[in-house]
Amino acid sequence: MRTILPLNDQWFYLPEYVESEVSAGIDASRYEPIQLPHTNVELPYNYFDDKGFQFISTYKRELNIPADAKGKRVYVDFEGVMTYAQVYLNGVKAGEHKGGYTPFNVELTELADYGGPNVLTVIVDSTERDDIPPFGAVIDYLTYGGIYREVQLRIVEPVHLGTVFIQTPDPLAASKTVRVVVELEGIGDQEDDLTVALQLLDGASVKAEKSWIR
Repeated sequence: MRTILPLNDQWFYLPEYVESEVSAGIDASRYEPIQLPHTNVELPYNYFDDKGFQFISTYKRELNIPADAKGKRVYVDFEGVMTYAQVYLNGVKAGEHKGGYTPFNVELTELADYGGPNVLTVIVDSTERDDIPPFGAVIDYLTYGGIYREVQLRIVEPVHLGTVFIQTPDPLAASKTVRVVVELEGIGDQEDDLTVALQLLDGASVKAEKSWIR
């Protein structure tokens, strides 16, 4: 079973980066309470400096991870952060991601305090950097900054489904084909056989099914 918990509310925001803030708690007198999605700064529609949103900012949120999640794997999923994100839990770096247009996840399993409060900190660099597309060349649009898409906490079993990629190789053919690529995570120490079963449903009707043992 997997548990999905939305993390779009109860965030705190500071429009600057101070290194000591990574391991600090949440000082409500200095941070602005916000909700996601969020832009790092609001700008007018016209006549503004395109450097106005290009700075490093800090996002924080208290994170309570259920005690019964211990023994499972815990991830925080980001749908989009513009442009470079460093993610910390309780002051320890958990992961990073370059690129504002692609979703990513960071595993918190080994760093979490289960059944107690944790502090999730995200340092967001919204500057234009040559090592992060689409920068490094000339672009004719603005990218803006911040955690501008939704975030969720995902709790899964030690062995679980990762990416599922579905293809329809020839959708105009008289006989249709669906190709599915399933990624299994956490199977490195798994000794027992695993059965993966897929069904293609049309309402309650099963149109096709496939299973295999790994």
